[in-house]
Amino acid sequence: MLRYFPLSLRLTDADEIFQLRFALDAAACLKTSNLLSDVDFETSGEGLTLFADTEEAFAPIVAYLKERHFESLEISPVRVRYRWHPMLLEPVMAVRVRLSEHHFHLVTCHLLARGADIMTCPDETSAYDIYAQAPLARLLGIRGELKALCGGACYTELQLFGYFSPSPRRDPMTMPDETTAFTLEITMNNTNAYITQHDLDRLESLIAMARRNHAVDLSYLDSLEDAMLAKINIDSRRVPANVITMNSRARFSDPLLGLPLIYTLVFPTAADADTGMISVLAPLGQAMLGAIPGQVIEWTSGGRTRQLRVDEILYQPEAAGEYHL
Repeated sequence: MLRYFPLSLRLTDADEIFQLRFALDAAACLKTSNLLSDVDFETSGEGLTLFADTEEAFAPIVAYLKERHFESLEISPVRVRYRWHPMLLEPVMAVRVRLSEHHFHLVTCHLLARGADIMTCPDETSAYDIYAQAPLARLLGIRGELKALCGGACYTELQLFGYFSPSPRRDPMTMPDETTAFTLEITMNNTNAYITQHDLDRLESLIAMARRNHAVDLSYLDSLEDAMLAKINIDSRRVPANVITMNSRARFSDPLLGLPLIYTLVFPTAADADTGMISVLAPLGQAMLGAIPGQVIEWTSGGRTRQLRVDEILYQPEAAGEYHL
Protein backbone atom coordinates (compact mmCIF):
# COMPACT_ATOMS: atom_id res chain seq x y z
CA MET A 1 0.00 0.00 0.00
CA LEU A 2 1.62 3.26 -1.14
CA ARG A 3 -0.21 5.49 1.37
CA TYR A 4 -2.64 5.26 4.22
CA PHE A 5 -6.31 5.47 3.23
CA PRO A 6 -8.86 6.44 5.93
CA LEU A 7 -11.68 4.08 4.84
CA SER A 8 -11.89 0.33 4.29
CA LEU A 9 -14.52 -2.04 2.88
CA ARG A 10 -14.31 -5.84 3.03
CA LEU A 11 -15.76 -8.05 0.30
CA THR A 12 -16.42 -11.78 0.56
CA ASP A 13 -18.06 -14.43 -1.62
CA ALA A 14 -21.00 -16.25 -0.04
CA ASP A 15 -20.50 -19.23 -2.39
CA GLU A 16 -16.78 -19.62 -1.73
CA ILE A 17 -15.47 -21.77 1.13
CA PHE A 18 -11.93 -20.35 0.93
CA GLN A 19 -12.13 -16.55 0.94
CA LEU A 20 -8.46 -16.21 0.03
CA ARG A 21 -9.18 -17.91 -3.30
CA PHE A 22 -12.00 -15.46 -3.95
CA ALA A 23 -9.79 -12.52 -2.91
CA LEU A 24 -6.98 -13.54 -5.28
CA ASP A 25 -9.40 -14.05 -8.17
CA ALA A 26 -11.08 -10.68 -7.53
CA ALA A 27 -7.70 -8.93 -7.22
CA ALA A 28 -6.54 -10.38 -10.53
CA CYS A 29 -9.77 -9.14 -12.10
CA LEU A 30 -9.28 -5.63 -10.70
CA LYS A 31 -5.72 -5.43 -12.00
CA THR A 32 -7.07 -5.64 -15.54
CA SER A 33 -9.35 -2.63 -14.95
CA ASN A 34 -8.59 1.09 -14.73
CA LEU A 35 -10.34 1.53 -11.38
CA LEU A 36 -7.39 1.42 -9.00
CA SER A 37 -6.08 4.96 -9.38
CA ASP A 38 -7.79 6.12 -6.15
CA VAL A 39 -8.25 2.74 -4.45
CA ASP A 40 -5.91 0.13 -2.98
CA PHE A 41 -6.66 -3.43 -1.88
CA GLU A 42 -5.39 -6.28 0.26
CA THR A 43 -6.05 -10.02 -0.01
CA SER A 44 -6.35 -12.33 2.99
CA GLY A 45 -8.17 -15.37 4.28
CA GLU A 46 -10.97 -13.04 5.35
CA GLY A 47 -11.62 -11.79 1.80
CA LEU A 48 -10.71 -8.78 -0.32
CA THR A 49 -10.33 -5.50 1.60
CA LEU A 50 -10.56 -2.22 -0.32
CA PHE A 51 -9.06 1.07 0.88
CA ALA A 52 -10.08 4.56 -0.27
CA ASP A 53 -10.47 8.21 0.71
CA THR A 54 -14.26 8.38 0.18
CA GLU A 55 -17.24 6.03 0.37
CA GLU A 56 -18.14 6.80 -3.25
CA ALA A 57 -14.82 5.38 -4.47
CA PHE A 58 -15.93 1.86 -3.49
CA ALA A 59 -19.09 1.84 -5.66
CA PRO A 60 -17.49 1.32 -9.12
CA ILE A 61 -15.24 -1.43 -7.75
CA VAL A 62 -18.19 -3.34 -6.32
CA ALA A 63 -20.22 -2.89 -9.53
CA TYR A 64 -17.27 -4.04 -11.67
CA LEU A 65 -16.77 -7.22 -9.65
CA LYS A 66 -20.49 -8.04 -9.72
CA GLU A 67 -20.43 -7.74 -13.51
CA ARG A 68 -17.47 -10.14 -13.62
CA HIS A 69 -19.41 -13.12 -12.30
CA PHE A 70 -19.09 -12.43 -8.59
CA GLU A 71 -22.88 -12.37 -8.16
CA SER A 72 -22.76 -13.72 -4.59
CA LEU A 73 -20.62 -10.81 -3.38
CA GLU A 74 -21.17 -9.88 0.26
CA ILE A 75 -20.28 -6.35 1.34
CA SER A 76 -19.37 -5.37 4.89
CA PRO A 77 -20.14 -1.92 6.37
CA VAL A 78 -17.62 0.81 5.56
CA ARG A 79 -15.10 1.26 8.37
CA VAL A 80 -13.02 4.23 9.45
CA ARG A 81 -9.34 3.43 9.92
CA TYR A 82 -7.55 4.99 12.88
CA ARG A 83 -3.76 4.89 13.10
CA TRP A 84 -0.90 5.11 15.60
CA HIS A 85 1.85 7.69 15.00
CA PRO A 86 2.93 7.16 17.86
CA MET A 87 -0.45 7.83 19.52
CA LEU A 88 -3.95 7.01 18.32
CA LEU A 89 -4.98 9.37 15.49
CA GLU A 90 -8.30 9.70 13.67
CA PRO A 91 -8.92 11.03 10.15
CA VAL A 92 -10.50 14.49 10.11
CA MET A 93 -12.15 15.79 6.96
CA ALA A 94 -12.58 19.25 5.51
CA VAL A 95 -16.17 19.63 4.30
CA ARG A 96 -17.50 22.06 1.74
CA VAL A 97 -21.24 22.23 0.96
CA ARG A 98 -22.55 24.46 -1.84
CA LEU A 99 -26.29 24.97 -1.54
CA SER A 100 -29.14 27.43 -1.89
CA GLU A 101 -30.18 29.90 0.80
CA HIS A 102 -33.41 27.91 1.24
CA HIS A 103 -31.55 24.86 2.63
CA PHE A 104 -28.90 26.69 4.64
CA HIS A 105 -30.49 26.28 8.10
CA LEU A 106 -31.34 22.59 7.64
CA VAL A 107 -27.86 21.68 6.39
CA THR A 108 -26.16 23.65 9.15
CA CYS A 109 -28.26 21.90 11.81
CA HIS A 110 -27.51 18.53 10.23
CA LEU A 111 -23.75 19.14 10.20
CA LEU A 112 -23.82 20.32 13.81
CA ALA A 113 -25.84 17.24 14.79
CA ARG A 114 -23.15 15.10 13.15
CA GLY A 115 -20.51 16.75 15.36
CA ALA A 116 -18.99 19.05 12.72
CA ASP A 117 -17.32 22.36 13.54
CA ILE A 118 -18.64 25.07 11.21
CA MET A 119 -15.64 27.09 10.06
CA THR A 120 -17.24 29.68 7.77
CA CYS A 121 -20.79 30.41 6.66
CA PRO A 122 -22.17 32.08 3.54
CA ASP A 123 -21.75 35.77 2.89
CA GLU A 124 -22.39 37.99 -0.12
CA THR A 125 -19.43 36.55 -2.07
CA SER A 126 -19.47 32.85 -1.17
CA ALA A 127 -22.55 31.71 -3.17
CA TYR A 128 -23.80 29.94 -0.04
CA ASP A 129 -20.82 27.70 0.61
CA ILE A 130 -20.53 26.15 4.08
CA TYR A 131 -17.08 25.08 5.24
CA ALA A 132 -16.72 22.70 8.18
CA GLN A 133 -14.40 20.14 9.76
CA ALA A 134 -15.37 16.85 11.40
CA PRO A 135 -13.96 13.38 12.17
CA LEU A 136 -14.58 11.06 9.23
CA ALA A 137 -16.39 8.64 11.58
CA ARG A 138 -19.09 11.30 12.01
CA LEU A 139 -19.52 11.84 8.28
CA LEU A 140 -20.23 8.36 6.89
CA GLY A 141 -23.16 8.64 4.49
CA ILE A 142 -23.23 12.45 4.72
CA ARG A 143 -23.32 13.09 0.95
CA GLY A 144 -26.50 11.04 0.49
CA GLU A 145 -28.15 12.58 3.55
CA LEU A 146 -27.48 16.16 2.44
CA LYS A 147 -28.60 15.36 -1.08
CA ALA A 148 -31.90 13.96 0.23
CA LEU A 149 -32.29 16.90 2.61
CA CYS A 150 -31.86 19.42 -0.21
CA GLY A 151 -33.81 17.46 -2.83
CA GLY A 152 -30.61 16.95 -4.81
CA ALA A 153 -29.87 20.69 -4.94
CA CYS A 154 -26.51 20.74 -3.18
CA TYR A 155 -22.89 19.78 -3.81
CA THR A 156 -20.80 18.21 -1.03
CA GLU A 157 -17.02 17.87 -1.21
CA LEU A 158 -14.92 15.96 1.34
CA GLN A 159 -11.14 16.12 1.56
CA LEU A 160 -8.78 14.60 4.11
CA PHE A 161 -7.66 17.46 6.37
CA GLY A 162 -5.28 15.37 8.48
CA TYR A 163 -4.94 12.90 11.35
CA PHE A 164 -5.46 14.19 14.89
CA SER A 165 -5.87 12.82 18.40
CA PRO A 166 -9.55 11.89 18.97
CA SER A 167 -11.52 14.34 21.09
CA PRO A 168 -12.90 12.65 24.25
CA ARG A 169 -15.91 14.97 23.95
CA ARG A 170 -16.88 13.31 20.67
CA ASP A 171 -15.55 9.79 20.53
CA PRO A 172 -14.58 8.36 23.92
CA MET A 173 -13.20 4.86 23.47
CA THR A 174 -10.76 2.44 24.98
CA MET A 175 -7.34 2.69 23.37
CA PRO A 176 -6.02 -0.62 21.99
CA ASP A 177 -2.65 -1.98 23.10
CA GLU A 178 -1.48 -2.49 19.52
CA THR A 179 1.16 -0.17 18.05
CA THR A 180 0.31 -0.71 14.40
CA ALA A 181 -2.43 0.61 12.13
CA PHE A 182 -5.80 -0.91 12.89
CA THR A 183 -9.48 -0.57 12.04
CA LEU A 184 -12.33 0.45 14.34
CA GLU A 185 -16.03 0.32 13.56
CA ILE A 186 -17.77 3.46 14.74
CA THR A 187 -21.07 3.36 16.69
CA MET A 188 -23.06 6.48 15.86
CA ASN A 189 -25.02 8.33 18.54
CA ASN A 190 -28.75 7.73 18.21
CA THR A 191 -29.63 11.20 19.55
CA ASN A 192 -28.20 12.96 16.48
CA ALA A 193 -31.26 12.30 14.32
CA TYR A 194 -34.48 13.70 12.92
CA ILE A 195 -38.09 13.41 14.00
CA THR A 196 -40.96 14.66 11.84
CA GLN A 197 -43.44 17.18 13.24
CA HIS A 198 -46.26 14.73 12.47
CA ASP A 199 -44.58 11.97 14.49
CA LEU A 200 -43.71 14.37 17.31
CA ASP A 201 -47.31 15.54 17.67
CA ARG A 202 -48.67 11.97 17.77
CA LEU A 203 -45.99 10.74 20.18
CA GLU A 204 -46.59 13.64 22.56
CA SER A 205 -50.31 12.73 22.64
CA LEU A 206 -49.42 9.06 23.15
CA ILE A 207 -47.10 9.87 26.06
CA ALA A 208 -49.68 12.12 27.68
CA MET A 209 -52.29 9.34 27.47
CA ALA A 210 -49.86 6.75 28.85
CA ARG A 211 -49.10 9.03 31.79
CA ARG A 212 -52.80 9.46 32.58
CA ASN A 213 -53.47 5.74 32.38
CA HIS A 214 -50.21 4.72 34.12
CA ALA A 215 -49.76 2.28 31.24
CA VAL A 216 -45.97 2.58 31.07
CA ASP A 217 -43.24 3.16 33.64
CA LEU A 218 -42.91 6.92 34.15
CA SER A 219 -39.10 6.87 34.03
CA TYR A 220 -39.27 5.25 30.61
CA LEU A 221 -41.70 7.88 29.35
CA ASP A 222 -39.29 10.55 30.60
CA SER A 223 -36.50 8.84 28.68
CA LEU A 224 -38.58 8.72 25.49
CA GLU A 225 -39.46 12.40 25.83
CA ASP A 226 -35.80 13.32 26.32
CA ALA A 227 -34.86 11.31 23.21
CA MET A 228 -37.55 13.07 21.18
CA LEU A 229 -36.44 16.51 22.30
CA ALA A 230 -32.81 15.72 21.41
CA LYS A 231 -33.75 15.09 17.78
CA ILE A 232 -34.04 17.73 15.09
CA ASN A 233 -37.68 18.55 14.33
CA ILE A 234 -38.37 18.62 10.58
CA ASP A 235 -41.36 18.78 8.25
CA SER A 236 -42.54 15.39 6.94
CA ARG A 237 -41.93 16.44 3.34
CA ARG A 238 -38.30 17.31 4.02
CA VAL A 239 -37.15 14.44 6.21
CA PRO A 240 -34.26 12.46 4.62
CA ALA A 241 -35.34 9.11 3.15
CA ASN A 242 -32.74 7.22 5.21
CA VAL A 243 -34.27 8.01 8.63
CA ILE A 244 -36.50 5.57 10.53
CA THR A 245 -39.78 7.39 11.16
CA MET A 246 -43.03 5.99 12.54
CA ASN A 247 -44.33 3.05 10.43
CA SER A 248 -40.95 2.66 8.72
CA ARG A 249 -39.66 -0.85 8.02
CA ALA A 250 -35.94 -1.58 8.17
CA ARG A 251 -33.50 -4.47 7.91
CA PHE A 252 -31.14 -4.97 10.85
CA SER A 253 -28.30 -7.35 11.67
CA ASP A 254 -26.65 -8.49 14.87
CA PRO A 255 -23.14 -6.92 14.88
CA LEU A 256 -21.66 -10.10 16.36
CA LEU A 257 -23.65 -12.83 14.62
CA GLY A 258 -24.67 -11.01 11.44
CA LEU A 259 -28.20 -12.46 11.60
CA PRO A 260 -30.66 -10.45 9.44
CA LEU A 261 -33.83 -9.14 11.08
CA ILE A 262 -36.68 -6.99 9.72
CA TYR A 263 -38.64 -4.73 12.07
CA THR A 264 -41.36 -2.11 11.60
CA LEU A 265 -41.70 0.78 14.07
CA VAL A 266 -45.37 1.17 15.01
CA PHE A 267 -47.69 2.67 17.60
CA PRO A 268 -48.68 0.37 20.51
CA THR A 269 -52.06 -0.62 19.04
CA ALA A 270 -50.36 -2.19 16.00
CA ALA A 271 -47.52 -3.87 17.90
CA ASP A 272 -46.91 -7.59 17.32
CA ALA A 273 -43.44 -8.89 18.20
CA ASP A 274 -44.07 -12.20 16.38
CA THR A 275 -44.39 -10.38 13.05
CA GLY A 276 -41.68 -7.81 13.73
CA MET A 277 -44.04 -4.93 14.54
CA ILE A 278 -42.19 -3.09 17.32
CA SER A 279 -43.99 -0.58 19.55
CA VAL A 280 -42.36 2.82 19.92
CA LEU A 281 -43.03 2.45 23.66
CA ALA A 282 -40.77 -0.61 23.80
CA PRO A 283 -37.04 -0.08 24.48
CA LEU A 284 -36.13 -1.38 21.02
CA GLY A 285 -38.73 0.92 19.45
CA GLN A 286 -37.29 3.97 21.17
CA ALA A 287 -33.81 3.04 19.89
CA MET A 288 -35.16 2.60 16.33
CA LEU A 289 -36.78 6.05 16.15
CA GLY A 290 -34.58 8.37 14.08
CA ALA A 291 -31.88 5.78 13.36
CA ILE A 292 -30.12 5.66 9.98
CA PRO A 293 -28.34 2.92 7.98
CA GLY A 294 -24.87 2.14 9.29
CA GLN A 295 -25.82 3.08 12.83
CA VAL A 296 -25.61 0.60 15.71
CA ILE A 297 -28.54 1.12 18.08
CA GLU A 298 -28.55 0.05 21.72
CA TRP A 299 -31.27 -0.72 24.23
CA THR A 300 -31.61 -2.57 27.53
CA SER A 301 -33.73 -5.72 27.87
CA GLY A 302 -33.84 -7.91 30.95
CA GLY A 303 -30.94 -6.04 32.48
CA ARG A 304 -28.75 -6.73 29.46
CA THR A 305 -27.60 -4.25 26.81
CA ARG A 306 -28.51 -5.33 23.28
CA GLN A 307 -27.25 -4.02 19.93
CA LEU A 308 -28.42 -4.11 16.32
CA ARG A 309 -26.93 -2.53 13.22
CA VAL A 310 -29.31 -0.71 10.86
CA ASP A 311 -28.52 -2.11 7.40
CA GLU A 312 -31.25 -0.69 5.14
CA ILE A 313 -34.50 1.27 5.20
CA LEU A 314 -36.95 -0.93 3.29
CA TYR A 315 -39.92 1.43 3.55
CA GLN A 316 -40.45 4.95 4.89
CA PRO A 317 -43.94 6.51 4.61
CA GLU A 318 -42.57 9.99 3.87
CA ALA A 319 -40.29 8.72 1.08
CA ALA A 320 -43.33 6.95 -0.43
CA GLY A 321 -45.40 10.15 -0.27
CA GLU A 322 -47.69 8.71 2.41
CA TYR A 323 -47.48 11.59 4.86
CA HIS A 324 -50.60 10.57 6.76
CA LEU A 325 -49.11 7.31 8.13
